[in-house]
Amino acid sequence: AYDYDGYEGYEGYGQSDGRALYFVGAPYEMSQEKLRNLFQEYGTTTRFWLFRLPDGRSRGQGLVEYSTAEEARYAVHYLHGRRIGDRTLKVQEDQVGALDQD
Repeated sequence: AYDYDGYEGYEGYGQSDGRALYFVGAPYEMSQEKLRNLFQEYGTTTRFWLFRLPDGRSRGQGLVEYSTAEEARYAVHYLHGRRIGDRTLKVQEDQVGALDQD
């Protein structure tokens, strides 16, 4: 159900091991650094991508990977449904396994 077209490295094959999360609804004006810092409040992030439009503006969605599945579940519990500015963050396990690539 995710559209990774046009994003190199997001072919979407493989299976998630529970450490990778997909998020949508982040404020468009929030920087990648601030978003990553927000996710790091709930565990150690090992990879983070903020999807962008061709002109460089944020799409308000992306992928984050935690060092453990427990940290990822903790982040979902505390971040899913959280209001940030005028948007509501939606966070869930990355079911397509887009991060499970070499």
